Amino acid sequence: SMGTPESREAEHMARGKKFAAAKDYRKAAIDFRVASQNMPKDAEPLYQLGLTYLQGGAAKQAYETFGKAVALDPKHEKSQYQWALFRVGSNKAQDVTEAKQFLLKYLKSHPDDTEAMASIAMAEAKFGSKEAAVEMVEAAVVKNPANMRPAAVMVALFAARGDTDMATKLAGDLVTKLPNSPDAAALKAEVSMAMHDNAEADIQIGRALSMKRDFRPALQLRLRRELMSGDRQKAENTTQELAKLPEKQT
Repeated sequence: SMGTPESREAEHMARGKKFAAAKDYRKAAIDFRVASQNMPKDAEPLYQLGLTYLQGGAAKQAYETFGKAVALDPKHEKSQYQWALFRVGSNKAQDVTEAKQFLLKYLKSHPDDTEAMASIAMAEAKFGSKEAAVEMVEAAVVKNPANMRPAAVMVALFAARGDTDMATKLAGDLVTKLPNSPDAAALKAEVSMAMHDNAEADIQIGRALSMKRDFRPALQLRLRRELMSGDRQKAENTTQELAKLPEKQT
């Protein structure tokens, strides 16, 4: 179409967003690229292109595109944020540290961003203080108890390093801070089983199921315990309970 580069950019941005909303990421990406070609100094089309790659599952292209947007406009906060979330996953200490510093600053103006908190926690666990990592991941989970994943990832990281003390501390803290969370109880049960503290595991499995009768993770842990102790009748009952649950894998 004719018109100024600005108007062409706006037109392709609008079309790209429409395609992205309809989950047609291939077409959306084409429009955002054309928008960017019309206004090569504007970081916003690159940011939208990065998001499109991210939603379409092309992580490598998303990371590169957010990086280009940041290089173009270091003040483009949304691109900085997405790029930082990626860089926390790097194996280079400098990348991780720079990403962490950006996210700490970002958190001051976005105090409810639990994804930033979880990423800072991972950065601390990799190249910082274990205590700071635990503190930050606990804050993230307490703010959003529906997402226990950052804590589970952190527990797995400590366990893989053989740091069972920190894994146990984190799981125990969450049970204390979230007494009504079946997820926290199940996580503690899992850590307890890994530590061969089966009595504690049974207590936490019982707590989780008293809060949520059909809680699949707790039923699966209970089944493991019943198989371990050779209680065939109970194991059979639990298997039937699990079979009745709707197939919804988280």
